[in-house]
Amino acid sequence: MKFIIDPRIFKKYSGLTIAVIVAHDIDNAQVNRGVITLLEEMHEQVSRALLPEEISKHSHIIPWRNAYTKFSAKPKKYLSSVENLVQRIVRGDTIQPINTVVDLYNVISLKYLIPAGGEDFAEINGDIHLTIAGDNEQAIYLLGEKEPRTPKPGEVFYKDEQGAICRRWNWKEAERTKITKKTKNAFLVLEALPPVNRELLETATHELGLLIENYCGGSVSIVFLDEQHSSIQLKKNGQFVTFDSPLKVDTEKFSPLSMLVQPEEHVSQEYKIRIEKVKKLRDMGIEPWPAAKKVGNTCKQVINEFDIQDSSNYTLAGRVMSIREHGKTIFAHIQDRTSRFQLYVKKDDLGKEQFDIFKKYIDVGDIIWVAGTSFKTKMGEITLKVATFTLLSKCLHPLPEKFHGLTDVEIKYRQRYLDLIINPESRQKFILRSSIIKELRAFLDRHDFLEVETPMLHPIAGGAAARPFITHHNALNSDFYLRIAPELYLKRLVVGGLERVYEVNRNFRNEGISTRHNPEFTMAEFYMVHHDYHFIMTFVEDLLRTIVKNTLKNLQVSFGEHTIDFSL
Repeated sequence: MKFIIDPRIFKKYSGLTIAVIVAHDIDNAQVNRGVITLLEEMHEQVSRALLPEEISKHSHIIPWRNAYTKFSAKPKKYLSSVENLVQRIVRGDTIQPINTVVDLYNVISLKYLIPAGGEDFAEINGDIHLTIAGDNEQAIYLLGEKEPRTPKPGEVFYKDEQGAICRRWNWKEAERTKITKKTKNAFLVLEALPPVNRELLETATHELGLLIENYCGGSVSIVFLDEQHSSIQLKKNGQFVTFDSPLKVDTEKFSPLSMLVQPEEHVSQEYKIRIEKVKKLRDMGIEPWPAAKKVGNTCKQVINEFDIQDSSNYTLAGRVMSIREHGKTIFAHIQDRTSRFQLYVKKDDLGKEQFDIFKKYIDVGDIIWVAGTSFKTKMGEITLKVATFTLLSKCLHPLPEKFHGLTDVEIKYRQRYLDLIINPESRQKFILRSSIIKELRAFLDRHDFLEVETPMLHPIAGGAAARPFITHHNALNSDFYLRIAPELYLKRLVVGGLERVYEVNRNFRNEGISTRHNPEFTMAEFYMVHHDYHFIMTFVEDLLRTIVKNTLKNLQVSFGEHTIDFSL
């Protein structure tokens, strides 16, 4: 018996990876309270973590919605198994225990927000195929339905020699192959479409394998299938083939819910408090998100222009980063695009009513507008004495704890805006990157290069040796490749007489992902005629030297323990 994935699947659904679990000699009849507790805990976490309107927009759900659309399954009517499961929980339904194996794969599906399902091996006839339905497929009785259904042409579904064992990919399984308490040998799959990567899928799969062995006994074998390895022998001479066994895994590292769910008493309570403040502000006639208000100055400008002999009037706007109360005075720091700056709010200067509003309703994270005069405190810090203020934008969620900043790597990359708010060094990297690209353009422009834009959709993937992303152009009814390099189009421009051209462009290479390897990245590429590689080497050295000098104001750059000298 083999498990085989139709090559057409990978053409339509690039990056698909499937984990196959074979669990045999298991005891699925026992009712285990520990498994039911696991299911209840995941039920509670999902109901806390996700709002109804967030589900369809989740990065793990969107690919399945898009996949269903490709075979004309309307997302509102047909949901992938994981979205259906989450939707039921969020709308208030209770996920009832079924049997140990089914409950366990539901736990994993909820924890990692990826589709998971299974079939009873004893009821499968011949090889298992994940394929695309043709015109003459056999009708099947689906789980929970009395009338047979026939897979429609173009649908993705699982089948064996007797017919379909699942319709609309992971939507509904067949009654005959469902896992029951009598199941001794189970066949399970976990399916991943980008951005779910191989590492996350392996973590989820190994955790499920460990849970099955722990609660059902028997033994578990695991194998992963992708475009390079699209088939596997599951049984040979009547015996199950052994694959990789489950390993110890970090079961919290990659869970999407572990990033969403935080202690109820911290996040949820704080959110409720801030929502209540919004209501009270509106009752007082204060709009928490008013129209624009003119800002005349920046924080850095106030610092640079400070003159102890001549206090000046300024208007600033920024996000509140800290608040310290001292009786009838409040010290706060705001942050704009240029710097962080201290405010001094005094009850006698602001008036009792405005001071009380600031004290009761302004929180860390809010964006405020202030007007006042500059002075220097006894501690030597340039500060603005606030004469009036306006709330520009109420922040409903607290910022990460201020002393340690944002240190969770997952949150830093998934919620980059928090990283930019909290970590000045991250914000400086963004600013430096922009300056580098600006200087790159300026240097090439000075040398009579022409900046151009070339197509991002290519009929042929060329210009480099890399695996492309594939997309479909509806009007032309043709597949196109996202650009892996601009080389061929730039060379055509040179042939056409544009003797010096360059492009700063986005490229896409479908070859994995990590914190140092993004499948979508920026490349600068230039071409010029009448020169050889000796000239280009000198030209690039001059280019880099100029960029470093103009952005860092120093040709000696520290990199780890090393110093790179660009003056050489």
